[in-house]
Amino acid sequence: MATALTYDKLVNRIVPGPQSLSYFIPLVILPIAFAIPPWVISKQALCAITLPIITASLIHAWIVMGGIDVISFDMLLHSYHLLLFNDPRRHFRRVVATERSEPATAKGNQTPLLGNSANISVKDESTTPRYVEQSYPSNWNERLPWIGTLIITMRFVDWKIGSPSHDSIRLLRSAIMALQVWATVGQQFQLPCTVPVALHWAGYLPDAWSPHLWPTFFGSFRAMFTTSSLGAVRNFWGRYWHQTLRFYCSSPGVWLSDLLHLSRRSYARYVLLAATTFFLSGIVHIGLVPRDPMFAVESANQIRLRIATFFWLQPVGFAIEMAASIILRRLGTPKSVYVMLNILWFMAWCCFVLPPLGEAGRNLGYWRMWPVPLSLWRGLIHGKWLTWF
Repeated sequence: MATALTYDKLVNRIVPGPQSLSYFIPLVILPIAFAIPPWVISKQALCAITLPIITASLIHAWIVMGGIDVISFDMLLHSYHLLLFNDPRRHFRRVVATERSEPATAKGNQTPLLGNSANISVKDESTTPRYVEQSYPSNWNERLPWIGTLIITMRFVDWKIGSPSHDSIRLLRSAIMALQVWATVGQQFQLPCTVPVALHWAGYLPDAWSPHLWPTFFGSFRAMFTTSSLGAVRNFWGRYWHQTLRFYCSSPGVWLSDLLHLSRRSYARYVLLAATTFFLSGIVHIGLVPRDPMFAVESANQIRLRIATFFWLQPVGFAIEMAASIILRRLGTPKSVYVMLNILWFMAWCCFVLPPLGEAGRNLGYWRMWPVPLSLWRGLIHGKWLTWF
């Protein structure tokens, strides 16, 4: 027999829920507490006043409910985390977007200052947003959204809280950035090929001129890790990544090695080839930076140095792999262990070298640009099908 569902039945028979006003007291206390600046009341005094009230009110709510529920107990932990175990008013930073609205000067862009957004001075004619870290605001109008987002953001998304595991998340960001670079480079190769592929399909273009019949630009990702040596970084550049610039950048090193009569299988020749190839590759890629980058908060030369550093560091990774491989071979390491070590090593190496490249891409605005003129995803989510207009 069907029975009517009342609120009393819901919170007592199906799922626990609030049955007294004391349940909601922490929701009132927390914003009031953080609205009081640290130069008015100290953290210790704030905890002494607020935490007993919050704790007592929730205990009363649990007594009325006949037990705890998830939300109220989580609210208790949340309150202690913000008030006792941390000091958000002094140490937390909210990551916010701000627009560039002031005219450009001959000196170029200025690096944003940490602190109140009212103190941020940006000199750039672009109106695209950039991100700055906002400390506890002295201005009341800015303090309200700061407090509101602090309390409702349980995972502290868009916040820096002083915890390296939260503020960096370096592996995740490196993986996302690597996928962005791969997608961007892939689009550069594949998008222009749509016209000749269509012409070949229609019978107007011979096989030799049809790019979909050429060897792929990228090799096997799996092959990077399945060799019987520690060589994931070397395999990435030599077996997986596109080889468009390989011969142009390596030929000076080959010529110099032959001039010095270095043996083809010697370490000296390999070191010279790796060093010259990636030195020149770094020089090539700094050509991506315009004289006055539209979205940058750093100078063009700083961005160029970030890009070059990424490529100039690669031979260091090669040297580490070669030295470690000698030791591992002497230990008789099985192939299955090499696979695991290659995966872990490659992840660690990417976490080390990709952040500078990602910061350069952010300054160049790469992550704001859409490589294709029409996006099904953006159209369905945001209603903006044409990305270039």
